[in-house]
Amino acid sequence: MPIAIKKGLMHVENGRIRIADIAEELGLSTATVSNVIHGKTKKISDEKVKRVQELLEKRQYIANMAGILLAQNDSKIIGVVINDHEKYEGHTLEDQFISALVNALAKEMEKADKFLMLKVTGKWRNNKMEKRKLVIPDDIKAALKEVGVKRGQALMVHTSLSSLGYVCGGAQSVIEALLESVGEEGTIMMPTQSWKNLDPKTGVYWQEPEEWWDVIRENIPAYDKMVTPTNTMGAVSEMFRQWPGTLRSDHPARSVAARGHYAGYLTENHDLSDIFGDSSPIGRLYELDGYVLLIGVDYDKNTSLHLADVRAEYPGKHTVIESSAIRVDGQRVWKDYETLAVDGEDFPVIGEAFEQTGQVRHVSLGNGILSMMSQRALVDFAVEWIGKNRK
Repeated sequence: MPIAIKKGLMHVENGRIRIADIAEELGLSTATVSNVIHGKTKKISDEKVKRVQELLEKRQYIANMAGILLAQNDSKIIGVVINDHEKYEGHTLEDQFISALVNALAKEMEKADKFLMLKVTGKWRNNKMEKRKLVIPDDIKAALKEVGVKRGQALMVHTSLSSLGYVCGGAQSVIEALLESVGEEGTIMMPTQSWKNLDPKTGVYWQEPEEWWDVIRENIPAYDKMVTPTNTMGAVSEMFRQWPGTLRSDHPARSVAARGHYAGYLTENHDLSDIFGDSSPIGRLYELDGYVLLIGVDYDKNTSLHLADVRAEYPGKHTVIESSAIRVDGQRVWKDYETLAVDGEDFPVIGEAFEQTGQVRHVSLGNGILSMMSQRALVDFAVEWIGKNRK
């Protein structure tokens, strides 16, 4: 017997429409659809918001239905178990969709005078853990050589350590292998973004109660490139920013770190408003005819595609005002700056199209894949693709 709950003209049954179904039909990410459902639309174009809302209405989607169903249980305590998937790297509850879902469940529990018991567990990872491969430093060096990493190259690296399996020596082994492969005449650069140093009203603290946001804003420490940790950049980037000899750019939310011959050139004068443009570290890597190396990650992590955002022309292109806590003359201040709105939802699609050109080299390493490409080739391709396809 299918479960059916009706409210006005809306209904839901077994096989009901999910957020993922709405996202797939519109060609958007689940995070975007979830944000529209929960009213977090500041960084989403009006056109996308309208499309999502119209389809939600057409498909008669009931938000928070999971919470409503659970709240009908006779027990006062409702238990919810969340799979601590390896992709979250220990930050499951910081995922935008997961946190929005948990908040929605909690609100429905509160309405029903019930209590939410939440547990994050890695139990379901056991089978995958058993299939992990062992990776030693020599394996990493061999894979880097095979994929095309050479001495003297300037390389932007994006890494998911957990995707490789068990890496003996962890992040340290990956960094040492990268630095040895390019040599002192080469340069390694990684993203070290601290994007939580943005005004909470932009939604970056979605997992915290909205009534806390003003307090959080008043107490976020000012950006310090020597101290401020990365946010969800992964274990390798976090260790790399602290590596002896590594330099970090001054942008309080979208910094990079670099070590090697061109580290100074790549990280200096990172303008607040030109986050990913021609004068940014990404733009300067383009001038150096550098490369991009993806280690166990997809194109949604490929920061260089944001340079194509800047250079391409498309209907929805617009700027936004952001603000971050920085130090000016020794005093902590909130600094406003205008910058291009970040839009990376179509990056995996762009990456898939770019792969068809045959300009990407792939090599297996442990349980993961290394993908290496010319940054110029990628960006030039993406500029044309975005101009033709992005709305």
